[in-house]
Amino acid sequence: MGGMRLPNGTWTGTMKMLFEDEIDITSLMILSHERSEAFDWTEFLYLEEHTVGYKRPVIESDITGFYKPFSGQVWLLVAVVVVVVPVSHTVLRWTHRQLPRRELHSSKESSQQQRLNVGTDTRDSIMWMLSALLAQSLPLTPPRGVVRILTGLWLLLALILVTVYRSNLKAMLILPKINLPFDNLDQLTHTEIPVWVSLNSMLHAAAVNGEKNSTMGRFNSLINSVGKPNNVTQAIVDLVAGRQALAAPRSALVQILHSLFTMTGKCSTYLMSESFLKTNIGCLILQKYSPLKDQLDPILRNLREFGILNRMYHRGVVNAEECLKSISAKLDDSWRALSLEDFYGVFLVYSCDPSCTLLPSSLPLLCLLLSCGLLKKSSLPFCQSSSRHHHHNQNLSAQLI
Repeated sequence: MGGMRLPNGTWTGTMKMLFEDEIDITSLMILSHERSEAFDWTEFLYLEEHTVGYKRPVIESDITGFYKPFSGQVWLLVAVVVVVVPVSHTVLRWTHRQLPRRELHSSKESSQQQRLNVGTDTRDSIMWMLSALLAQSLPLTPPRGVVRILTGLWLLLALILVTVYRSNLKAMLILPKINLPFDNLDQLTHTEIPVWVSLNSMLHAAAVNGEKNSTMGRFNSLINSVGKPNNVTQAIVDLVAGRQALAAPRSALVQILHSLFTMTGKCSTYLMSESFLKTNIGCLILQKYSPLKDQLDPILRNLREFGILNRMYHRGVVNAEECLKSISAKLDDSWRALSLEDFYGVFLVYSCDPSCTLLPSSLPLLCLLLSCGLLKKSSLPFCQSSSRHHHHNQNLSAQLI
């Protein structure tokens, strides 16, 4: 595969065969600075970039879906309210008992009330608060005044929270969760996943020459193909098994995806969405001053400019299209956690004057009472208009019949 120049001036791989006149032209390769100095090259066929492939992650259920229906701000406010409400309820109940009042109960009942302490009030307040959140019935008759108002406000708030939470919990739990081990080169360098790279490739040379603390330097520390046979077939087997990642030109990895999908009918690997070492020239390498260059350049130029090369390439890897679809663990904007602003409308409906919600629902009942003669028409002018429309519709229906 490929080849690189050694310190003594000789070459390895395919470039060695070309340098020693064993072949006249190579297959498609990436043009590097060293190769451009020692050989000639044809018109470029396309621009190449590098990427890394790894075993495709498995879709799994997201147990953290219990948290996702609300945003962090909403959960924080709920936690504050859960602490404040029982404390306030306990203090108000204790204060209410300390107020002077008339003796309306027997001495036995009064002595029983005197035995109630702050611990009992605290327990009852906590149980009542939790029962409202869990939609469980708990008998509690709060005293009149501020305590009863606080009780009603908490029941209303709990109703809103529980209703909205339940309506979003199921959808959040069935959302697939995909944990990508890495999706760019920087994320890969922060893992311990071994990477196979062809030792005769330009990518390996760039990794070796990279600074130790740079991204390419950290990438070089993950390469596990040094000191091993340059066996591409075994590297692909280990890639599918998940024992290592494989870094190579994108076109080569796409060809691997195509072959695997053709044989198995499923996508067993994925490619990083962010490539690196981009804008590399893919061309055919020739011997220095080869006469084939003048013959091949016009042909390759026409094939490229008319889109024939691009069409031939995509037809050759058509089965890889399914595996190249992006996979992401991020939620779409239409499936987002509810923020505090999403509750404003619900709070507005419940905080409106009762007549705003009761009047529309009571109109049919009032009109029914009017038709039965239980109410006077003058008391409900809106029913008069509705009754006129009703008679008009009856007359119109009789004419149509």
